[in-house]
Amino acid sequence: MEDEVLSGGPARAERDQKTKGGEERITLQGQLSKQRSRIEDQKDKLAQNTAELEVHRKVELELLEINEELQEILDRLRRSETRYRELAESITDLFFALDMDLRYTYWNKASERFTGIPAREALGKSIHELFFGDPDALEQAVAVYSEVLRSGMGDAFINRYERDGQEFYFEVCAYPVEEGLTVFAKDITERMRVQKELQARSEELDSYAGAVSHDLAGSMVVIGDFASAALRYCEADDVERAAEYMREIDKAVTTIREYIEGLMVYARAGYSESEGESAASDLILRAVLDDLARSIEDAGAEVRLLHGSPAVLASPAKLRQVFSNLVQNALDHARSDELVVEIGSIQVSDEVTFFVRDNGQGIPPEMHGSIFLPFKGTRDSGGPGWGMGLAIVKRAVESWGGRMWIESVPGEGCCFYFTVPAYAR
Repeated sequence: MEDEVLSGGPARAERDQKTKGGEERITLQGQLSKQRSRIEDQKDKLAQNTAELEVHRKVELELLEINEELQEILDRLRRSETRYRELAESITDLFFALDMDLRYTYWNKASERFTGIPAREALGKSIHELFFGDPDALEQAVAVYSEVLRSGMGDAFINRYERDGQEFYFEVCAYPVEEGLTVFAKDITERMRVQKELQARSEELDSYAGAVSHDLAGSMVVIGDFASAALRYCEADDVERAAEYMREIDKAVTTIREYIEGLMVYARAGYSESEGESAASDLILRAVLDDLARSIEDAGAEVRLLHGSPAVLASPAKLRQVFSNLVQNALDHARSDELVVEIGSIQVSDEVTFFVRDNGQGIPPEMHGSIFLPFKGTRDSGGPGWGMGLAIVKRAVESWGGRMWIESVPGEGCCFYFTVPAYAR
């Protein structure tokens, strides 16, 4: 038995060793398998992480591109805003913006220049606080702006403003925007002045044409009647009576000739001067008084020269025509007692205002506008001539850009004023 055990011991040991070795191989293979699994898992995770990193990198690049595009858009917006502001500040028209409550949110340089109010003081103010027009003009502006805000459609209107006692007209265009309104206001004062002048000229021409037609037609009727009478007496061999009517015809023709010459003087007086011409008003006035010396003496008038008579920019011939007509007008309508005519001037800045004042019978207020029209007399009682003198004077004054007006109270005389640009030596 012992021999069997002894003889079986190595073999068994070898078998045990083999079994143990196999088990170790199995264990090692298992470990290797697990290791390979872990490596595969790591590879998968690495691949996944790599893919995610690639996605993140692409997203980052896209974000960078978007950021660059946004920055470019912002730069363009800033440049556009700068150009917009530069444009708004450079335009000569008034340009401002209003919010929904009609408070100013923008105020350009032209608005500052016209109103004298800087933007910092205007912004946030209501239209009711800064409006320069009369109440009716303000009401019109508020009504139009409110309607533009309500309807969302732009509108335009003409509005009147006042500044330093002067009247201005603006063509106002209002446009709706998201925050309220943008408003352009273009100064059309000169255009309105021209329109008013054209309207006045049209009315003047109507009066002119009617008077000319009436006067010439009447004169032609008289001439026709005299000619028929003269012809009858010629046929009857009554030379003396025929000659008498022929003399009346000659007088009528002379009157018509003087009438037409007066019309031509009136027309020429309205021609504008192409360039300002220096005129020595003191010398011109002295020459006029010399020409009228006989008339002044006959009227028993005293002519007083007040203040100075500076050099001005006007046609010497027209200035002489103006002084002559105004002084003659005073002499023609002298009072029964002593007449005093005062002539003087006042210079303010670059403008000279001349005046011719008399102590005659004066002119009623209701006639102050019509006396400057052709064929209108200066007094209710009438006077010599065709009533062209003051019309000629006004046209001459306006031809060099001056203004003319009258101040008078019946029974207390009258004073005619006219302006002339001063001559800068």
